[in-house]
Amino acid sequence: MRRAISSLVRRRPSEVGEALAEIPQSRMVSFSIIAHVDHGKSSLSQRLLELQGNVATGEESALDTLEVEKSRGITVKAVTASMMYGEWLVNLVDTPGHVDFAHEVRRSLAACDGALLLVDAAQGIEAQTLSVAAAARSAGVPLIAACSKCDLVTADPDAVALALCASGLVEDDDPDRVLRLSAKTGLGVPEVLPAVLGFAKQEASSRSLPLRARVVDSRYDAKRGAVCVVRVVDGVLRENQKIIFLSRPEEALSVQEVGLLTPAPLRSSSLPAGCVGYAICGLRDVRRALVGDTVAESAVEPLEAGFQPAIPALYASVFPPDGALFDDMARAVDRLALNDAAVTVEREPPRPSLGSGLRVGFLGVLHMDVFRQRLRDEFDADVLFCAPLVPYRLVKNDATVVDVKSLDDWPAVDDDEVEILEPVVDVDVLVPTSFLGAAVQTLEPRAKRQLALETTGETTVLKYVLPWARVVDGLSEELANATRGYASLAVDHAPRFETARGLVKVDIALNGTTVDALSFVAARDDAVKKGRDAAASLKTHVPRHQFEVVVQAKIGGKVLARDRIPPFRKDVLTKGGKTVGGGDVTRKKKLLEKQKQGKKRQKTIGNVALSQDAFWAVLNVKNSSR
Repeated sequence: MRRAISSLVRRRPSEVGEALAEIPQSRMVSFSIIAHVDHGKSSLSQRLLELQGNVATGEESALDTLEVEKSRGITVKAVTASMMYGEWLVNLVDTPGHVDFAHEVRRSLAACDGALLLVDAAQGIEAQTLSVAAAARSAGVPLIAACSKCDLVTADPDAVALALCASGLVEDDDPDRVLRLSAKTGLGVPEVLPAVLGFAKQEASSRSLPLRARVVDSRYDAKRGAVCVVRVVDGVLRENQKIIFLSRPEEALSVQEVGLLTPAPLRSSSLPAGCVGYAICGLRDVRRALVGDTVAESAVEPLEAGFQPAIPALYASVFPPDGALFDDMARAVDRLALNDAAVTVEREPPRPSLGSGLRVGFLGVLHMDVFRQRLRDEFDADVLFCAPLVPYRLVKNDATVVDVKSLDDWPAVDDDEVEILEPVVDVDVLVPTSFLGAAVQTLEPRAKRQLALETTGETTVLKYVLPWARVVDGLSEELANATRGYASLAVDHAPRFETARGLVKVDIALNGTTVDALSFVAARDDAVKKGRDAAASLKTHVPRHQFEVVVQAKIGGKVLARDRIPPFRKDVLTKGGKTVGGGDVTRKKKLLEKQKQGKKRQKTIGNVALSQDAFWAVLNVKNSSR
């Protein structure tokens, strides 16, 4: 096979299949690049693709294809690309770095022989560095380490390499073997692929065995249905082959198309064991292509799962701006959820204030905001997102456990017969020792308890158990402010439940009517401040009407705060540019009194219009620093 995979682009699928079959399975290797957010994963991936001829030099990022990725400068979806390196086929998986998308990292690792642990030579080891390295160890994936951004003036790759070896993040304790890279200048990039070839498993070929392939990812295509990304472990996956998913063995499917991702699709007649590519088999519902499922021709021993489904960390109620648009909104949410295995969607009972809606589960606030932006960018759907709610549970006197799906289920303030359970998580905070005091002062008011404090050199790792609500409630931003941006946060997205203390529901009422979609849960000692802030914020985000709007924040029957949005005042004394009534004061008083009475009637029957800005105003107050 030629050196560059681009030489196969214009070949027939059968020729591509023959070329892949000529590559021994022992010369196929899959690896992932993992790192803390903004440590240079996508830039390095782009440079590797340029060096191997997959994309043109200087071309716009080939792996960050979503509009939300381009506008925010982050990776939210793992993407696969196959490259030729000499006689080797190398499969690269680019991964996100933000903690909200850690499930994408774990899914990628399940398809890899090894991983490149990338650390910014200027920033050093950060919390997500520890988290992704732990995920790789848990998956049994070997690591090699590299320092990125070595061209920066503030870079100190030697110190970072020593820290990597001292921390035990990599097996090799020789700092000279840590790669020094700069995707910007190209420094050290040609050394990456020779290093990852060591991940290749020198085992006997399994291509003569019955087909077994693992579903790594799936996405929805409007024309072709489910497009599955698979790693072929045994045998050969061919076009027109009859296959089954072992989770649904009763349903046989026909493979319509297979191929490599470069990252553009490159159709092939077959994918032999060792390849990571795509397969289309006529599935219209991508949720039937379960991530981690085994693809086979007949009932065989399933592959080890290697990947656990993501558990939503918070839920948001989603409503259309107009009740008549519910079906359109539901279709858009459902289509987008097909491309994100971490999102859950279920129908929500109608709300008095907003009508029918959906309850959508996310891994964090950023995950939710990205989903909202993708709805707007990809489906032109403007919807109303309510303040998110973490999954609380209620334990009643008879030991019945009830999941809190909306704040309508929240117990009354004086209800002592119900125990509230809240999700808690383990949190690691990596901070320079000079900022240790500031980090502790930020964490202690939120934490259930401290687990450990470990100091190595000039760096300290703080381990805490925190309520999940306190983590998504602006913790990352508050830590950054307290430590001038030096602290980094890693969260174990596997919440467990413990008894909650001092939680109350804060209701928001407009003109005396409680708007359930604006209500939120707060700690009792923060409730008054947050209630006042919410009322003040809504005063600036709820548009003025022809009638007065009174905003109240309440706990039960107790009013915490009250603000008034004054009405527009129409000039009823002027008509057609002339003063009505001339100099007749009685006539003018009569018109003003009529206007006053009309506004009273409007206030009674008028509906207060709410925009997404109003809902985000409450969310921002809920997530504000203490």
